[in-house]
This record gives sequence, C-alpha cells and structure tokens, in this order.
Amino acid sequence: MDIQAIGTVQATSASVSVETLQYASVSQTKTAAVDTEPAAVYSKSEKIDTGAYTNKGKRAQAVAEALKAAEEQRIATLTNTISMLFQKQSVFGAKAKSKVEFSYEFLSKLNVDVMTADQASAAIADDGEWGVNAVATRIMDMAIALSGGDTEKASMLKSAMLKGFDQAGAAFGSKLPDITQRTKDELLTRFDYWEKNGSMDGYQMGANATEA
Repeated sequence: MDIQAIGTVQATSASVSVETLQYASVSQTKTAAVDTEPAAVYSKSEKIDTGAYTNKGKRAQAVAEALKAAEEQRIATLTNTISMLFQKQSVFGAKAKSKVEFSYEFLSKLNVDVMTADQASAAIADDGEWGVNAVATRIMDMAIALSGGDTEKASMLKSAMLKGFDQAGAAFGSKLPDITQRTKDELLTRFDYWEKNGSMDGYQMGANATEA
C-alpha cells in the first residue's frame, strides 16, 4: 500500500473515530439527562371521605335512642297501669273494712262503682277479682309480656312495680290497705322466682314463697 492510500485510510479512521466519540458523548448526555429526571412519586391521600360511615353511625345512634325512648315510654305506661290497679284494689280493701269513704269523682276516675262492704269483701277474697292472687297475676303477666321473657329486665320491672305502688299511695291519700300491701309483697316474691327460674311455670302462691 502506497503512502497516499495509507493517508486516506488514516483520515477516514480519524473521521469515524471523531463521529463515534461525538455520538457517544451525545448518548451519555441524553442518558444523564434521563437519569436526573425525578422519579414519579405516588403518595396515599391524607384526606379520607368518612361521610358514609359518619351518616351510618348517626343513623344507628338515632335508632338506638328511639328504641330506648320507646322502652322508657312502655315502662312509664306499665307503672301508671300498676298504680291504677293498686288504687282500685285499695278502694275495695278500704271499703270492705268500712274505714274510708270515697267521693264519687275518685271512684269514677278509677272506674269503680259505689259498692257495699259485702261486695267489696267478696272482691278482695282469695278467689276474688281484686284479691292478692288476681291482681298480682295481672301485673306479673303484663311485666313478663313487656320484657319479652327476658329475665334480665326483672330488676327494672320490679322497680316499675314499686314505683306504681308508691304512686297509688300518693293518689290514695293515706296508707294503702293491708290487701294492697300483701299484693306488693307477693309480687316481690314472684319477680324473684321469675328471675331465678326463667318463667313462672310451677309457681304456687304461698308454697313457693320460701323457694324463690
């Protein structure tokens, strides 16, 4: 190979080398530019929409409060009914003893007709409509029905009964007759029996008094 040809080859090689270096330089520059781009960062949003859960919680609270208010109203109604029963029984008890004279207005409020002492005595007899067993059974049946059979409510219902007894005494205006006192004591025994046994099955008045 002559000197001119060698020179041509060297010139060509030099040209290729320069272009190669320039290309490599450009590539490195682009690569560096890409590498320095900040990476995309995904972060969890700090704002969480709890509206649905809050509304659900408010609805649940409103329902719970409504149920509580309804139960309190039922207990209040039971208490007033028990008070009226005790008052009626007391009228019969007092009249049987001929101890108290009642105004027609008072008897009318209780839906009790004017009666003789003999009629009153028959009403509060052991098998009478206003005797201890009859009145205690009516009150106990109402209490158990209101509880739905839940003996955990025995204490609450017993308190309602005692409150009704006190209300009857206040309305009666004097100490309640013996027949009503004995009915209250019988009810306390029945509430204890129901709470202990889960039902009134097998209960016999008097016979179970010491077992409750």
